[in-house]
Amino acid sequence: MCRAHAPGADRWAVEGSGRRVSALRRWLGFAPPSDTSEDAVVRRRVVTLAWPVVIEGLLQTAIGVVDTFFVAKVSEEALAGVGTALQLVFIMIVVMSAVSIGASVLVAQAVGAGENDRARGLAKQSLTLGALVTIPMSVLGVAFARPAIDLFGVEPAVAEIGASYWRITSLLAFGMTGMYVASAVLRGAGNTKISMQSAILANIINAVAAWLLIFGNLGFPELGADGSAWAAASGRIAAFGVMLVVLFRPATIISVRGWFGWRPRLATVRRVLRIGAPAATEELAFSLSLAVLTVLVAMLGTQALAAQRIAFNALSLAFLPGFGVALAASALVGQSVGARDPRFGRLATNAAGQYATVWMSLIGVIYFLAATPIMRAFSDDPAVIATGAAALRALAVSQPIWAITMVWAGALRGTGNATFPLVVNAIWSWSVIPICWVMITLLDYGLGGVWLVYAITGIAPVIVFRARINRDRHLGAAAADLATRSPAANPGPAD
Repeated sequence: MCRAHAPGADRWAVEGSGRRVSALRRWLGFAPPSDTSEDAVVRRRVVTLAWPVVIEGLLQTAIGVVDTFFVAKVSEEALAGVGTALQLVFIMIVVMSAVSIGASVLVAQAVGAGENDRARGLAKQSLTLGALVTIPMSVLGVAFARPAIDLFGVEPAVAEIGASYWRITSLLAFGMTGMYVASAVLRGAGNTKISMQSAILANIINAVAAWLLIFGNLGFPELGADGSAWAAASGRIAAFGVMLVVLFRPATIISVRGWFGWRPRLATVRRVLRIGAPAATEELAFSLSLAVLTVLVAMLGTQALAAQRIAFNALSLAFLPGFGVALAASALVGQSVGARDPRFGRLATNAAGQYATVWMSLIGVIYFLAATPIMRAFSDDPAVIATGAAALRALAVSQPIWAITMVWAGALRGTGNATFPLVVNAIWSWSVIPICWVMITLLDYGLGGVWLVYAITGIAPVIVFRARINRDRHLGAAAADLATRSPAANPGPAD
């Protein structure tokens, strides 16, 4: 017998479903933007800070893309060797983030509070600390290049190329590490355009030098993969030089001109590392997990390694919008903390999450639909193309998930809380490794299956991060409502 259909039941069900969707969107910070002038100001500030960072990141990634394109023409072993060495380069960058992330947050908080003298002192201390950290990394990198590469279990020919690339990169590491610290200091003060302009110069120098040195054009020595290392280092040193010139100008809000303030101060170093060290450990944990993943992928053969190298380049490009918006969110939240304006920080966090999700989702669609043509641009090997295309499609699915995670972790760092993102992301990135091992060794899945695991498991950090943000004393709804009733000063200048 058919049960009678209650009048209006469908309407109530739809309304109830709509309320649940609206509640979920509010919880995620994805509610439609308000028409208030403050919300519009926040969105403009996010875009103003983010777009130069995105372009800068695109240009930084372009260095790797250009070099990969050239090195791929040398040999499959050269491509795999450089890809293996770049895992160590990522670790070096991660170590420097202990300085750069801490410096950016503290400078942002000082600028937001209107304490420019303190911001200038923090800039000097950050550059000094960056130099002190770089020296031992360079020495160890040069001295133990081959043993470090051998840890990845690659073939001898690949290891020889990778060790030589890593040795050159370590020798000239001051350009890369200095560039990251200087860029972070400028970003904390709200100036992201100088770093972008410096990256343009780095790309021009790298592209020309790589073409000359990898293939020996115009009478230059033919250095193969080593030419790629020399070219990339030359471009980064030039970019660092440009940023130093700007930082030494008296008119710069965080000018480092003058002898006073350069000697390391333990109290300042501790403050920088209190924020930066957990953030660096988080990035290091993720990079090390990718290094272990590279060891697992090596079990699939050199072709899979080469495919992963190309996929990593694509991943770097896909991360750029999220990375840029996350850094903008971190800087704006830091300035809101300094100005004691939690409502501004919450608005910035929500707006940044929305922008990053939309932009990275669009990139994901492109990667999914054009996976094979993208791989063909870097390799002529059918096996490399097929393997890499499967990996790209898996990466495409994960883009909106990673976008949200990156922005919300960046917002929490802006409050000075870098420990929570460390714990969440470290647990996630390492818990995935055993699953990937099972996928490769027991279930016989290829590279695409491995990266699909990352996409599926990435949902967990999203839930955890949002729950933490909603009850944070700087970003939570309660703090924002209190600030609405007792408005504070607007955070410092965006640029």
